[in-house]
Amino acid sequence: MTTRFTRLALLMSASLFATNAVAADLSGNCCADLEERIAELEATTARKGNRKVSLTVSGWVNTSVLFWDNGSESNAYVVDNVQDRTRARFLGSAKINSDLEAGYLLELGFRNSRADRVTESNSDGDAAAIDIRHSSWYLKSKELGKITVGQTSQVSDGITQINLAGINHVSRSQVFDWNQSFSILGQGNAATGQRWRDLAVRENPGEGNRQNLVRYDTPTFAGFIASAAWGEDDVWDVGLRYSGEFSGFKLAAGIAYAQWTQSNTGTNTGNTCRNSGGVAEGGASGNASCDTLGLSVSLLHQTTGLFGNFAYGYLEDDRRVDDLNSTVGLAGRVDNRDEFYWFQGGIQQKWLPVGKSTIYGEYYRGDFGTSGNVLNNAGFAATAGANRIINSEVDMWGIGLNQSIDAAAMDLYVGYRNYEADVTLSGGKAQGLQDFQAVMTGGIVRF
Repeated sequence: MTTRFTRLALLMSASLFATNAVAADLSGNCCADLEERIAELEATTARKGNRKVSLTVSGWVNTSVLFWDNGSESNAYVVDNVQDRTRARFLGSAKINSDLEAGYLLELGFRNSRADRVTESNSDGDAAAIDIRHSSWYLKSKELGKITVGQTSQVSDGITQINLAGINHVSRSQVFDWNQSFSILGQGNAATGQRWRDLAVRENPGEGNRQNLVRYDTPTFAGFIASAAWGEDDVWDVGLRYSGEFSGFKLAAGIAYAQWTQSNTGTNTGNTCRNSGGVAEGGASGNASCDTLGLSVSLLHQTTGLFGNFAYGYLEDDRRVDDLNSTVGLAGRVDNRDEFYWFQGGIQQKWLPVGKSTIYGEYYRGDFGTSGNVLNNAGFAATAGANRIINSEVDMWGIGLNQSIDAAAMDLYVGYRNYEADVTLSGGKAQGLQDFQAVMTGGIVRF
């Protein structure tokens, strides 16, 4: 019996040794399939470019159903909600020493049935595309601050959109994202030849955008961060932001001032320093001359969940007066200032176990200067002759509900907005302009 067990043990040991020897032969045919599978997995997995720089992949998908009514026609489209549009972000960083860090930011935006590009006759908007939102590197010191170089946010980018309630993905102060490309209808539902975006610049007055620039941000001092940036040819801005807590409240605020003197004959990348349609930035002679101021404040009571947000901004375009006086004969009647303010208030509580619920209401008022656009007389029912916008006012009010689902990093939402325009023309007051109503309902999933 003992001899049998000894023979069996020797046989098993020999088999195990042979198996290990074959497995150790990585150049053998037995491992070809395994190596091929590993290569496939490596090709489809986000991983470090090297052993020194980290890589974090993040972003979100934000799609909705937009129900709209322009006063004559109504319909529903599936859209990408550009209040916070779909994107993918690649962020890398590496420690140089105990104080200094280097890194980069690449961010891609996805254009597919954008809510601000769809129209009555086009449910797809612009052609589907991918664009570069950020492409920059940085050096960051705990003691000295952060320097960023490349395409990235101006100091004033997002300055009118500070919101502690975390619902910018459905409702932010840039209210024309819901209806920019839809037509404004006049008396008898006649087309005026104008869109809602023709009454205002693309971004809020005072709001910046992404540019090719050099930016500096200080370290945080008592909740404050000061910033300055310069780029393009030329734009510069400075700003101050604050974030802190006191007596059961959270407070966040920011203010930024910018100047634009771009020496070109077209509109700039962000359409921030631009006459409100019709006449290109700087006219035929070249240089623009704009200055902007934007600010916002957000306050949240942590116990009750009550919150309030306020935003304000203005833009003054010095060249608008010269260009429109000389090109379309509006001498003495040109208004070179665009201005807006926006309120939002509501309550945020965890009434459901899945996550926080947010109920809000909002009001927007925009007062926009001369655009120089030639308008359709029949649609605006003004006096005969060539009519151009002298100034316009837009009022918007809205309500909405947002429900967070923490387990899925998801928010579901529904919001309603009503837009009303009041337009003064060179030939008289526009009559019978139709309101625009919209409901946006959808969801955002973060990754």
